[in-house]
Amino acid sequence: MPTPIESNLPSPTVTEQEQIADEVRSALDAIGALIPKLEQPHPSKMRGLRASRTVPKESIAQLIALVDQIEVLQRLGTFDVAEARETLQFIDAFRPIADQLAALLAALNFTMEARKARVVAAGLRTYAVAKSLARDDRSADIHSAIESLRSQMRQSRRRKRKNPT
Repeated sequence: MPTPIESNLPSPTVTEQEQIADEVRSALDAIGALIPKLEQPHPSKMRGLRASRTVPKESIAQLIALVDQIEVLQRLGTFDVAEARETLQFIDAFRPIADQLAALLAALNFTMEARKARVVAAGLRTYAVAKSLARDDRSADIHSAIESLRSQMRQSRRRKRKNPT
């Protein structure tokens, strides 16, 4: 049972954008579940992955053919022809999807930056107008708000200089 203090706390408001983001997250989770044998990146495997990037798919196809033709190579059991074929099929099928997801990611990042840029530009215009209004002695409330905003903007610039990212 909630305490009297807890019951008086307002419940957090879920915005429309958060609801949409949750729907997109759920859809992405569902898409991920459709991909067979999907693996999460792991630092310990990165070196081997980087090295394999230089081997063309054609070389893998030639190796498949070689192992298929030479029985002694088949008996070694060091190269799984079925897995290699399935891997090439997987790459051919999912490369366009990876490209589409990369384009979506680029568009999403651009959209976030563009929307922020429009808001910041409008905010800076408003700030400039508010600064000129604050010069009037009858606008003490605007003057104190502008001072607070100016202080925050300076702190933000100082943090960016100390932590360039």
